[in-house]
Amino acid sequence: MRNEKTSSGSVAKIASALHQVQGQLTAVSRSSEGYNYKFADLASCWDSVRQPMADAGLALIQTTYVTEQGENVLVTTLLHTSGEWISGELLVRPVKADPQSLGSSLSYARRYGMMGMLGISASDDDGAAASKPATKAAAREPNTKLREQYKALWRRCLKAGIDPRELETIAPDSTDDEIMEAGMHNRTLLNAVENPEGS
Repeated sequence: MRNEKTSSGSVAKIASALHQVQGQLTAVSRSSEGYNYKFADLASCWDSVRQPMADAGLALIQTTYVTEQGENVLVTTLLHTSGEWISGELLVRPVKADPQSLGSSLSYARRYGMMGMLGISASDDDGAAASKPATKAAAREPNTKLREQYKALWRRCLKAGIDPRELETIAPDSTDDEIMEAGMHNRTLLNAVENPEGS
């Protein structure tokens, strides 16, 4: 990727400010639904961090650039009023070569870029589910549906001739987010095989 330097010369002040912010932040509520699971959308992430960041003199910006190979890269930069900064990059690979897929992939990448930069995560519980313990069967139901979708995608990848060693695997205790990330990676590989001219 393009940016080799990932921080300013000194990070003492921004590290202190980030320490202050992380002491105030809690897990972001998973308030949006899609593909039979709940997730913390970009707006929820911003709502949870905006004021603590402002109080600590921090700002976060996210920009993109396109590599020589035509791939989109998201750049997440955390800035401090002292002028210090920390930056990270994430390759964005849409499932399809169309604006809607690119927009979805960018939103996904922006969410995880922000959460990774600030060291926050999405809560495991949401709404009514948090008010009482879920039964083992109920707690696993969304995960089971997601796993079925993942397995179906895996079979399509193998049928398309993709080397299994290139595919992202999941474990029995993988979270919904981990399954979605693995599925996104595998779907990108499948899309490249099925639509080589459109990628």
